[in-house]
Amino acid sequence: MNQGAPFVISEFANSSGKIVFCISGWLDGRCIRKNFSTRAEAEAERQALEGRGLQGATDIRTAATRLVEDQLHTAKCSQQARNAIVAMSSTAARIRSRL
Repeated sequence: MNQGAPFVISEFANSSGKIVFCISGWLDGRCIRKNFSTRAEAEAERQALEGRGLQGATDIRTAATRLVEDQLHTAKCSQQARNAIVAMSSTAARIRSRL
């Protein structure tokens, strides 16, 4: 598997005959391989690993939240408004200091 390829989940029987789900891929130049007893666990880890890969590539980080979509949108808008107010306050302070 070449570096940069997405994480892949494969199903196989281990030496004891139990079916397991293996996730494999590359993260930060390192090969990652992990086994899970259920596909759901493997899928959750795959999403987490791909999120970590995006975080490193784009400086974006994921955060778990209990907010519903509307609440998340309101929180984002509130943060943007706060940032704008802080920027305007800083600009106003610089202008006042020049007077």
